[in-house]
Amino acid sequence: MSSGASRALAACRGDIEATAESDFATFSSRPPLFLLTSRNVPEEFDCEIVIWSCTIVTDASFLLSPHTFVCRTSDHVVFLDLKRDAYSAVPPADVPLLTSLIHGWPSHPEEVPRSESHSGKGYAIALELEEADLITRDTRFGKSAHTVHTDAAHSTLWREFSDTRSVRLGELYNFMRAWWSVSYMVKRWPLSRTVERVRARRREQRWRTEDYARVSGLVSVYAALQPYAFSPVDACLRNSLTLVEYLAYYTYFPDWLFGVRLDPAWAAHSWVQKDDVVLNDTIEHISTYSPIMVV
Repeated sequence: MSSGASRALAACRGDIEATAESDFATFSSRPPLFLLTSRNVPEEFDCEIVIWSCTIVTDASFLLSPHTFVCRTSDHVVFLDLKRDAYSAVPPADVPLLTSLIHGWPSHPEEVPRSESHSGKGYAIALELEEADLITRDTRFGKSAHTVHTDAAHSTLWREFSDTRSVRLGELYNFMRAWWSVSYMVKRWPLSRTVERVRARRREQRWRTEDYARVSGLVSVYAALQPYAFSPVDACLRNSLTLVEYLAYYTYFPDWLFGVRLDPAWAAHSWVQKDDVVLNDTIEHISTYSPIMVV
């Protein structure tokens, strides 16, 4: 990168960091019922995992609330409450109890509860989830609890880029626009508003070979400029969102993914992908996460 570009970014970095002390709010607005862990959470997802339990007996049918997303890990079902920027989980023993209560619930056939007492406990858990606004009985707004399906990643554009050419002025300008926009959103907006903005702008696209070649060049420019703006360490959401914003200036709209894992430790992550091609991460890393939301 040219020395002029370096100086331009360095001059702006102090102002950005002064107005964006952390990426979105920490996820602790509501007291937990049972805290699984709030430590060892990487990235900016310093959030709470809540384990739900209770006891009552009856029967009903529920849907996911419109702002809620779910995924199945090996044994837990994890909720993302986009409205509250919070994650919570149903533990393995309780996952089968919700199979007949929540439409599309991600359980296995052998996990259907077999006793009336189990059904009653499942309904009690459902009531707790409804009280937390994670599920609803309102069919006008509710949705199925089907999990996200994405293409398995087979290749990546992210690698150790060599500085093969100078960054063009227009590329620097678009990067700084993306950086400033994301810094404002991170500081001023809830995550839900940011997600809706990206979703509303997005277009369905079929990328051809030449599109992937051009995006690869843009990703290499982004990778060259990004270290001058912010550290990617513990900043997967900011990193991914800035790349999404940057590519939008060139009318490319890849998917922005969120994923979670519970083993070997609780973690949440965000990355950018188009079809089976990862744009800003390695296949080995993202394969350890279960996708919970695609924007």
